[in-house]
Amino acid sequence: MTGSLLFIILYRSLHESIRKKLHLLSQFGSSKFDVKSYIDETRLLSDRDALKRHKFNQWISDLLPWDRSIPNTCHRKCSFESYDASLPSTSIIITFHNEARSTLLRTIKSITTRSRWELVKEIILIDDYSDNVSDGEFLTSISTKIILKRNLRREGLIRSRLLGASIASGEVLTFLDSHCEVNERWLTPLLAAIKKDPQQVVSPVIDIIRLDTFKYVASSSQLKGASIIIYQLILIIHATNRQNRRF
Repeated sequence: MTGSLLFIILYRSLHESIRKKLHLLSQFGSSKFDVKSYIDETRLLSDRDALKRHKFNQWISDLLPWDRSIPNTCHRKCSFESYDASLPSTSIIITFHNEARSTLLRTIKSITTRSRWELVKEIILIDDYSDNVSDGEFLTSISTKIILKRNLRREGLIRSRLLGASIASGEVLTFLDSHCEVNERWLTPLLAAIKKDPQQVVSPVIDIIRLDTFKYVASSSQLKGASIIIYQLILIIHATNRQNRRF
């Protein structure tokens, strides 16, 4: 590695660090959102079965910071990829029902800190009739871009997502689970691909969060998602062949 290349990497890292700090101050500096109180209301006691309700270790999840660091699993050459400054905006739609507050909160936090925020038109939360109405209500104080809609009865995943789509104002619809964490630069390549071909349905490489330890584990960078049945949107994950690999 040459000295000039090292300088570029360090400069970009410094610039990214400053950008993130300014972003956090602008988005959360005046927020009155009380993370501890939000989590404590449903925090799992250590003597309870941690896997029973959500099928993942809620006790570990509740102990983790809402803004925890995760490894940047992008290929090393991704940092040199450039994208059009003018990309379509997106509405991010998240549906949930009795989701663990700690995982739901980390999902939202990761979006706000690891996305090009100007591209996020709104984050639409659809509460599919959770037992506790405040699960979603408290989250709207995090950002003015968070919109909450609560179903009057259980509607299920698909109807809830359709409700979110019906009120979305972004140019692109992005659907996320309520217990995920997005990584660095996750959004820009997806929107760039859609701008190139608006008929595409795109999906990122999906890393793994272990359900027992919440350890973040990278998937292979050679995996590729393909929706092969248009109406059912069945996602098939397979390895790319060498001819189609960019790196």
